Amino acid sequence: MAVSGTDLVEAAPLRSGAATSIALAISRESTLKWLTLGGIALIDAAWIAASDFHLVFAGAAGPIICALLFAAAAYFFRVVRRNPTLFILTDTLAQLIACFAVCGVLSYLVISTNQPLADSQLAALDRALGFDWPRFIRWVQARPPVDYALWLAYHSSIVQMFMIVFLLSHWSETRVGELSGTIIISLILTILISGALPCASAYPFFGATRPDIVPEIGVNDLFALRDGSLRALNLTTMDGLITFPSFHVILSLLFIYVMRGMPILFPLGALLNIAVIVSTLTAGGHYLVDSLGALAVTAVSVALYSVFKGRKTTSIADRPYLAVSSTQTAAP
Repeated sequence: MAVSGTDLVEAAPLRSGAATSIALAISRESTLKWLTLGGIALIDAAWIAASDFHLVFAGAAGPIICALLFAAAAYFFRVVRRNPTLFILTDTLAQLIACFAVCGVLSYLVISTNQPLADSQLAALDRALGFDWPRFIRWVQARPPVDYALWLAYHSSIVQMFMIVFLLSHWSETRVGELSGTIIISLILTILISGALPCASAYPFFGATRPDIVPEIGVNDLFALRDGSLRALNLTTMDGLITFPSFHVILSLLFIYVMRGMPILFPLGALLNIAVIVSTLTAGGHYLVDSLGALAVTAVSVALYSVFKGRKTTSIADRPYLAVSSTQTAAP
């Protein structure tokens, strides 16, 4: 059986019917994710229209253009020049950019509901666990190389996400779908929890009584949202204002999860993301209990995605595959 230059086959090729089922499943999953993101965008628009908020369109232009360009590329590689790998890559990138844009707006809107801050409760839980946050921060800040290494780890999450998407789009399309799906689910859950339990974070909470601690992250927008002085939503200047649960920790746990079973990549990724989790205490100003909340949200998100996904579908990209040139012939 001759195979065209664009076909990807396993050492033991799948029947065309099975490959078609996989393609349809990927297409349906992508459609559902886009519908979910569209629903969040509609909630944003309705909330803004019914309030005194307004979106700064100049700030939204960059993410919108990037998402549209990747979405257009995904359409091209799905319909015009079929390339499963590039379709999955570009579609996932478009979804993630759109996800962080619409969820970023929603997080600001939810925080503006001005629910009582829960910092005292979270600090009390840390103490109950035997963790002394101020003492730990002072220890780290007294060692600038350690503090800087943790700062670098903390700011690696977005770069990691795009690198992992690129690698997995070539190695395992089901893992890419897992990553984008669980990120969307976990971010929605995180925003809902943060609306019920908003926090200023540990630096401002302990700052008044611990002047020796240097804040490594600011949350000025949180207080401006709560007192009504901030009503312009600019995607280019938005901060991560969610303390509980820590979304940085959620991302790190998801990165480790989707890299499971991959030689070299898994142990390296696990080490880096353990450092990221530790860095949320210093560079992110999180309480220790924020990480425990993140662990729970991650577990629920993975479970919900598994329920949504249903039975596992065998994928031609879950195992090593061969790119067969147009001059090669596969065994019947």
